[in-house]
Amino acid sequence: MQLEHNFSDVGIVVSHCDDAAIWAGGTIAKMSRQGARVDVHIAFSDEIRRGEAINGAAELGHHVFFKHPEQTIE
Repeated sequence: MQLEHNFSDVGIVVSHCDDAAIWAGGTIAKMSRQGARVDVHIAFSDEIRRGEAINGAAELGHHVFFKHPEQTIE
C-alpha cells in the first residue's frame, strides 16, 4: 500500500524509547521502505532502553537520536 503523500524527511519526537515503535512502527517501516529518511528523537532513556531503541531502529529502518543526558526538560 502506497502512502498518500511522498515524504522525503520525517521527524518524530517521543518521550520514551519504545513509544515510536509501539505507536507508529508500521508507518515508520513503510515510510523507510518508500525512501523517506525517518528520524526519531527520544527525550528519556536509560542504557538498556537505548540499546533496544537502536536495535528497533535497525529493524524499522529509521535513525534514532537521544536527548543529551545533562539536559532537563522544564
